[in-house]
Amino acid sequence: MISMECLERRDLLAPLAVGMIPRDPAAAVVAPGDAKVNALDMLGTRDNQTHYPDLADITNVYDYNRDQRVNVTDMLIARDNQTHFLDALKLITVPVEEIVQDIGWLIWQVETESDRALEERLGW
Repeated sequence: MISMECLERRDLLAPLAVGMIPRDPAAAVVAPGDAKVNALDMLGTRDNQTHYPDLADITNVYDYNRDQRVNVTDMLIARDNQTHFLDALKLITVPVEEIVQDIGWLIWQVETESDRALEERLGW
């Protein structure tokens, strides 16, 4: 079963997509409904670097390559993947309740079909 916490924290676990950098949903976004990668991301990375022995937590939004270090590599990722209004990521709201209901219905269907197959096999 999918936990609600997992669905709510999906942005923290998202891998680095081609040309896009995962962003903190609480971060300042220019306009609701889009996400831009710009100089603010590079500056935020510069200002939030981690140093040995302190490692970046999985929730650290500036560890773009998820190597547990916020360093110059992450700054370069932000610099090299900047976007503008034409290619900014369009954010959507996923209807979580509908998805959970659909998954529950599918599980019920599979269980029902399994029960029927078992009953037929046993001759009940």
